[in-house]
Order: sequence, then C-alpha cells, then structure tokens
Amino acid sequence: MNDQELNDLLKSAPVPRRTATARHDFIATVVRRLRCGDGAVRTEALGWVPVGVWGWGLAAAGVVLVAGFAFFAAHRPSARDSAATEEAALWQQLARMFPRQLKAVVLEGGNTRLILSEQADQPLAKPIRVQLGQGPRWCSVITFSGQSVKAEGVDFEVLSDADDHVWLIGERAVWSSADASRRFGELAVKANVLEVPL
Repeated sequence: MNDQELNDLLKSAPVPRRTATARHDFIATVVRRLRCGDGAVRTEALGWVPVGVWGWGLAAAGVVLVAGFAFFAAHRPSARDSAATEEAALWQQLARMFPRQLKAVVLEGGNTRLILSEQADQPLAKPIRVQLGQGPRWCSVITFSGQSVKAEGVDFEVLSDADDHVWLIGERAVWSSADASRRFGELAVKANVLEVPL
C-alpha cells in the first residue's frame, strides 16, 4: 500500500457521529474531575509551577532588576564627576611641580593657563573648582580662596567660607554657591571645594 492508497482509504471511512448524550456525558465527566468536594478547582502536582507563581516570580525579578539599575545609575560617576576628578588630579600634579607657587589653573577654549606666584609664598589651602559659561561654551578655573582670576573675560575674586560655600566677587556681580541658581552677570556658574589631600 502506498501513500495515495492510504489517503484514499482514510477519506472513505465515515466520521463517527457523537450523540448529544455522549457530548453531555463528556462535559459532565470533565467538570466532575475538576471539582473537589467544596467546588474549588483541584490542581494536581504535575512537576511544574502554576502560572500565578511564575507571574509573581517574574514581577519580583523585574523589581530587583529595576532597583539594581537605579542603584548602579545613582552610584556611577557622571561625566561631571569624572571631569572634576581629572581636574583635581591635574591640580595635584601641578601643585607638586610648583610647590606653593600655584595660584590658579584656567581651562578655557581647549587651552590650559597657569597663574603662578614668583615666590613660594602661597598658602596650603583646599582647591576650589569654578565653572563659568553660557550655552555650549564653558571654562573651568581651579584656584583657592583669596585669589583673583580672569576667565571668560571677567575679573573676579574667589572666596570660600567655613561651610565650604564658594563666593565669586566681581566688579558688577556677586555669586554664591549657597544660591547657585543665580547668575554671575551674564554667566551661569557651578562651583565647589575639591577634596584633594594637601
């Protein structure tokens, strides 16, 4: 017998007819087997976890993943933090090269400008990082309290207080990190004391 003869034989066989009673008996048997004594649906141990437990497990895994991403995103150094770290390292290296002579480092327009004292008479003080700019153009100044600097075409004095608030005192403007939302004339400012070992 080949495939064609088998197909013809199967097609010629009549389809069994189900009576309404057989259909009703089948449904009643299924319902009876699904019900327990109090009418609750019975589950049998089939070696797999019910769908509801999978749902709760996936939800818990999602919560753990979101919390993990949030934790690592909050503790990952931002580009601003890494720039501050690089500038703090630059200050340390230059302070070693010019002991007690380094007054300020100005990073402006892709250039680095050093302001040095002729004698080794500068105090050992915490460096202060000041960023000035508007729009896409920004510059950084690293100095310490009591120094006068010129950056972005503006002359100003940098001061810090006992609470590590930074103050910029200019000819026509005053700015404080205690109220960082204010502008220093036309310029936006960000400033903080760098934690660098002296």
